Amino acid sequence: MINTIPKNHATRVTAVFETWAPHCDEHIFMTTARVLEKKATAAKRGQKRVKKPTFWVYDFSHLGNRTKPHDSKEWLWDRMRAAFKRVHQEKLNDFDWFLKADDDTFVIVENLKEFLTRLDPDIPYFVLQRHWLLEDGRDPNQIYGSGGAGYILSRAAVKKFIEIMPKASECRQGSYKHEDTEIGECLRNANVTFIDAADPSGRHSMLPINFGHLLSPLDGHGVAWAQETSILPLDKGPTCCSPTLISTHYVTPDQMYAYYFFVYKLQLAQRP
Repeated sequence: MINTIPKNHATRVTAVFETWAPHCDEHIFMTTARVLEKKATAAKRGQKRVKKPTFWVYDFSHLGNRTKPHDSKEWLWDRMRAAFKRVHQEKLNDFDWFLKADDDTFVIVENLKEFLTRLDPDIPYFVLQRHWLLEDGRDPNQIYGSGGAGYILSRAAVKKFIEIMPKASECRQGSYKHEDTEIGECLRNANVTFIDAADPSGRHSMLPINFGHLLSPLDGHGVAWAQETSILPLDKGPTCCSPTLISTHYVTPDQMYAYYFFVYKLQLAQRP
């Protein structure tokens, strides 16, 4: 399940749809409105039906503050709850694991699947990179997983989420712009087990920022907040990231295609 908004359909959605998303067993894009597309002629498409992304549309702008546009992050928590309700109703028995990512997340799906083979989907697991929630007035022990890095719920965890979702004392009921902090709180209160996606050496596999900013010794852009909130040490340089990397965030469409080429297409010459 990949979160997006209409203005990104032609750029980010296209890049995700043409790169890593098809490596999932199934994928959908969660958005706030449908975008009418120009019809391509059959001649231009060689008489073949062109496969298009599948969208689930959720618009909550009629709630609360009506000055907020329908694609505002203000409604992200509403959209996420609605999407997981639909997952529970329509997809729960079809899959073992359910990934949420953003339209600027790059996921190496094969590495994710390999990581999940050691876990039982019928046990309530929440797979994430663990961060402390450093917000005034919030429980200092609260842990969440970056929505940009992506997080994964087992089939049993989805059931737990749906059960606790309507309980106001356990799970936020109103609109909120940070869905990742709130799903973390709900799942913690539901006694779901949190699994850090780091590798056995403690290197990060799911990154809330672009891994290029961590690998380069010359670039510190956007690194401080991730290092400050990460529960496991987040180093700069080659030790920052696991060689079995699962995801990285803040990836442009151009980078999406480049990363995909390097991961799936590039061949190294044989050397003596």
